[in-house]
Amino acid sequence: KGTYLILSAPQSYNIREKSHIYYRMMEVGRVERVGISPDGSHVNFTIFIEEEYMNYINSKSKFYTRSAFNIDFSKGNLDMSLAPFSQLLRGGISIYTPRGSLDKNNTIKRGTIFPLYKSLAQMKAKQLGIGGEQRVYKLSFCEPTTKLKIGSPVEFKGFQVGYVTQIEDRY
Repeated sequence: KGTYLILSAPQSYNIREKSHIYYRMMEVGRVERVGISPDGSHVNFTIFIEEEYMNYINSKSKFYTRSAFNIDFSKGNLDMSLAPFSQLLRGGISIYTPRGSLDKNNTIKRGTIFPLYKSLAQMKAKQLGIGGEQRVYKLSFCEPTTKLKIGSPVEFKGFQVGYVTQIEDRY
C-alpha cells in the first residue's frame, strides 16, 4: 500500500525506474516510471511512496536528486561522502519536508506535479514562480552561448525564476 506522486524535471538527472526514494536517509519508496512529458518539454517521474511514510510528505515537500559524491567544507572540517554502489548505478531521490509543515494541514492536491531539483544546492537556492503557471520565452543571443546548457537556471534579481528548456544554433 502507498501513494503515487508525479515529479517533473528538464532532464532525467540519471534517475531510472527502480531508483530509490529517501527521506532522512531511509528508503521510503521507488521510481516506478520515467518518461517524457506529452508536450516533450520535461521528463516526468512516477514515484511510489510506501503508506507508512506518507505522513512525512505534504504540499510543502521538495524533491531533489542525491549526488553520487558530496564534499562539504564548513566550520573548518572537510567532510566527503560517496553514495552507495546501487545509487551510482540507478540514481536516487531525496525528500525534504519542512518540520513545521508536518503538523499542519498541507495535504497534497490531486494532480499535483512536484518539481525535481537537480541537487540539494539547487533546491535551497532562492526561487520564484515554482509551481505556478509556466510560460516559455524565446531569446536570441548575438554572442556565443557555449556554456549554456539545458536545465541551466534562469535568474532575475538573484532569484531563480525558471530554467533553459531548449537550445538551438542558427548557424
